[in-house]
Amino acid sequence: MPAHLTAEAVGASHCAVHISERPGEGPTMVLLHGIPGSSASWDPLVQAFGAGPRLLIPDLVGFGGSDRTDDIRSLHAAGQAEALAPALAPLLGERPVLVGHDFGGPVAIELIARLPGRFSALVLVSTNVLADTPIPFPLSLVNAPLMGNLAARLLFSRLSLRMMYRQGSKRRKLDSRNGVGDSAQARAIATIFCESLRHLPEIYGPLERALANIDLPALVVWGDSDPFFGVDRAERTVAALRNATMRVVDHCGHFLPEEAPEELAAAILSFVGTPRIQ
Repeated sequence: MPAHLTAEAVGASHCAVHISERPGEGPTMVLLHGIPGSSASWDPLVQAFGAGPRLLIPDLVGFGGSDRTDDIRSLHAAGQAEALAPALAPLLGERPVLVGHDFGGPVAIELIARLPGRFSALVLVSTNVLADTPIPFPLSLVNAPLMGNLAARLLFSRLSLRMMYRQGSKRRKLDSRNGVGDSAQARAIATIFCESLRHLPEIYGPLERALANIDLPALVVWGDSDPFFGVDRAERTVAALRNATMRVVDHCGHFLPEEAPEELAAAILSFVGTPRIQ
């Protein structure tokens, strides 16, 4: 189900952010996509929500209808929040629920810090915010002396990213073209991946420490067969938050918004106390 309204705003980083709005009668929710992905990755969840709630669905900088850039300062979570905060602020209404999938989770944490008191709850879906997450082979080759740059070009080519997208789903075959997108979007994905792998403690250490300061009800949703981040990552995230619960979706991989939209919609609506409207 496509969003009905669109808005564009230029954030403090001078990157224009495209935000789709789906009107609804329930509470407002802000949906932040992961990588690979774009705002279109939420389409199955939007359909599963039915007639409500009201949804604000941005494209992160470098993705979809937002400005494209290779500048890591604009692409990492803090840069994304810098662009999103002033663009979203006039649209939020009364304390919406903030939902982040994958890389959208770190962006959500940065947004909470930039817009204190503006959100009522946090939902993290298959998202890593831990600084000691193991880097498996062959991704670890990105940090290898001499051959790291070559490994990065091979591992994060458009073809490799499409394979990663398909391998991340356990329930159904996903259209990797939508997630990886065009060459500019693929470069943004590769830039974020490379910098995250090379500077994991520096980038994710502050995010992990920030979890303890989030004074919001939180829901952590995970697929039991996530090939990228094991359920132990979810358990540690729940333990680090002040007031969090966890929901594990059976026989599901990493891309829950597309693999299990009905289960994810039900979990979120139950968490916020809103019945699903047909």
